[in-house]
Amino acid sequence: EDGGSALTGWRNGVRMLQLMFKLPISYYISPAQREILFPTLIAAACGDRQLSSLMAEELDPLLLARYLDRYILALDPDPALLHPHGGEQGIFGGWHSLPPPAVPARFHLQKRLARGRWEGARAWFQRLSASSRSAARWEEEQQQQEQQQQEEEEKG
Repeated sequence: EDGGSALTGWRNGVRMLQLMFKLPISYYISPAQREILFPTLIAAACGDRQLSSLMAEELDPLLLARYLDRYILALDPDPALLHPHGGEQGIFGGWHSLPPPAVPARFHLQKRLARGRWEGARAWFQRLSASSRSAARWEEEQQQQEQQQQEEEEKG
């Protein structure tokens, strides 16, 4: 579905998204700053093809899908996922994605995107990641073919 983004219809939506990608690297590394950036990116790009495509050029959408997975799991833990073999760490290694206490509530995912849309957002970013990877593979194959043609022309 197109048009579900928080920035859809904003005249400067593309520019705002571009500015978010120019934030310092700490917004991707620091748990507190990531908990501000990721919910904002999710709300900004989810459901909008143009903004999502722009985002996919700068950031693998699979990161946002995984973030949503972990956030959902942290709020509603599934023992099979947390401890599939009876171990302590499980597949997520005990890491969760709930905001640290220092992050103001206005930045939490619940404030950026209605909880009923989280699964759809996760699926959106997974599909976007898969299609971005397919496009990148196609482009790489095209470049390889062009290079082979040039080499054959030089030989012939």
